[in-house]
Amino acid sequence: MRILLQFPEGLKKHALKHAHRLEADGHEVFLSAAPTYGACDLALDEAEAIHADEIVHFGHAKFPIAQPVKIPVEYIEWKVDVKVEDFA
Repeated sequence: MRILLQFPEGLKKHALKHAHRLEADGHEVFLSAAPTYGACDLALDEAEAIHADEIVHFGHAKFPIAQPVKIPVEYIEWKVDVKVEDFA
């Protein structure tokens, strides 16, 4: 399967780890270098250009898209364990 991984800027440092894991499972993996501004900002043009079978979008929860997309999207929500009082 040809997979395009998409990460927001703060999570791009984790991209190679996930790419290597998927490659070890036999997938052909591509990394999007373009910035993303949320779950509704998918790398659809990039995915179509490389004939991806799937986009894996990290960092954001699934977003209901008004129009259907040609390429399936898997959302991997990235959660951070922080205490609110640490920001006070």
